[in-house]
Amino acid sequence: MLRAGNRVSLLFNMGKKGTILSIHEVKNNTWMVGGAASPSIVARVQFDDGELCEHYVSELMVVDD
Repeated sequence: MLRAGNRVSLLFNMGKKGTILSIHEVKNNTWMVGGAASPSIVARVQFDDGELCEHYVSELMVVDD
C-alpha cells in the first residue's frame, strides 16, 4: 500500500524517482453495462528533478533507497 511520504518510481521509467505528497480519488466518467466505473486513485508525486505531477497508483512502485 502506498502512502504519503513513500519513495516511489514509475513502472515504465524506473530511473525517475520521487516522493508521494498526497493521494486522492478522481471520479470516472465511464459508464459500463452495470453502471458507472469505480473511482481511480491518483498520487501527486514530487520527483527528484523538481517535476510535480499526478500518476495513477497502479503506475507506481515503492523504491528502497
